[in-house]
Amino acid sequence: MKTSLFLLFSCLASALAQTSVVFDPPEPSTFLQNTSFAMSDGIGFVTSNNANALWSFDLSTGQILDPDGMALTGISSDVFLFANARAAIPGNFPSSGSNWGIWVADVSTPSDLQAVGLISLPSTSCISGQNVVVGADGVTGYISSFTDDKLYSFSTQTPGLVDPDGVSLPGNPMNIAIAGDRIVVLDSTTPAIIVVDASNPGALAVEGSIPLPSSASFLSSNNVLISSDGRTGFVASNERVLFSFDISGMTMLDPDGQSFGTTLYGGNIALKGTTVACVYSRGLSFIDVSNPSQMSPLSEADFGEVVAPQGSATVAFNTDGTRAAIPVIYPGNYIYSFDVASGQQYIPRYQVDAQPNYLIVFGDDDVIGTVCSSESSVWMISGMLGTPEGIEDGTGNMMELAASPNPMVSSTLIVYSPAAGRQPSSLNLSVFDVSGRLVSTLFDGSEPTEQRSFSWNGCDERGVPVPGGIYVVRASSPCGSATLRLAVLR
Repeated sequence: MKTSLFLLFSCLASALAQTSVVFDPPEPSTFLQNTSFAMSDGIGFVTSNNANALWSFDLSTGQILDPDGMALTGISSDVFLFANARAAIPGNFPSSGSNWGIWVADVSTPSDLQAVGLISLPSTSCISGQNVVVGADGVTGYISSFTDDKLYSFSTQTPGLVDPDGVSLPGNPMNIAIAGDRIVVLDSTTPAIIVVDASNPGALAVEGSIPLPSSASFLSSNNVLISSDGRTGFVASNERVLFSFDISGMTMLDPDGQSFGTTLYGGNIALKGTTVACVYSRGLSFIDVSNPSQMSPLSEADFGEVVAPQGSATVAFNTDGTRAAIPVIYPGNYIYSFDVASGQQYIPRYQVDAQPNYLIVFGDDDVIGTVCSSESSVWMISGMLGTPEGIEDGTGNMMELAASPNPMVSSTLIVYSPAAGRQPSSLNLSVFDVSGRLVSTLFDGSEPTEQRSFSWNGCDERGVPVPGGIYVVRASSPCGSATLRLAVLR
């Protein structure tokens, strides 16, 4: 195992400091493209393919906690945490005497993971992908099977199936979500949203279904989400259309849906407040769903280049929902962060050493966690979703930057406001591109004692107009620094 610490974009100093810690499981571990990881109390849990093991690691250092791991008897890619320090790991475990099943682990002592037991599913079943949800009691779970077309309930407290026969579902059940005592299942063949009454986990019953447009098609990358009101749901189709529905009323809210993206196929979606982020084959769109019956485009993520988020790529929001991050495997295995309202890159992209797939944001500092499949590593990246504009100096006050207009076409005024309550010193005000390369120095001298404006004509040091895109203006003094994202339109 190796633990690495990287500091990128150092030319922007602390204002845009991005650091990463990497967890590398022992060889010969490999991760599948849809591998995700779970976390609790600063500890991460992830399963590996070739090593057939569950690993635990420290989220802040990347250090492995149980060097031997917990042995599994087959292939798995997801970990789901339940109450009482139990973890459920669905997968294909043929050497245990069953094909598909759910390992239950005791993770109360991360340095000594223990197997509790295997819940065997019927031989007619087949499970894969994100198809497990945790019930309100934290003990009961639900999992869908797409060969026998059933939904099963299981217990992690006394490992076993709660409804051994399951409930038969019409069509081809795929991703599922939970809304109170109802389980919502995406049926990819009808297509429809199936609603299951789970008020009695031992006797699951289909309550009804919400038909989706017959022209819509879905694959495993299309997930279904439920809003915080517990009744409004969202799903995106391959045709890049976001649909909304009402679970209680069993109706579509926006029957025509809201189109997003520009080309190829729709995939994963993420929800934060009244914004849905929609991943598609060549980018990311943000949709305003404050009125689910009349959804509207909010912004389109500006990658500044042609990109390819992988089919299993996920997007995650920061704590207040103002920014979001997404992994991209082409070009160059990067993590991008965006301002949700404008779609502009928030700070420069961050490169990892392998194909990033699953992504989650966690902790008070909005750390990005991503699983890289081709090199089998988990990266924890800090500093990509914070608030770099207006960095505190040694007095606790703030120096600030503003620009008008922003976006700019031919020129803009950069307004610098010094931090109050301290003696002025030197100041450097410069423009950088997203790779950290110096574009133009606007000022380098004694720091102004009052607010002052500096003009930038959109040219580099040679007087050549810069290409359209996102640039970073940085003000730096011995006592602190501040940054501003600036869009140039051409």
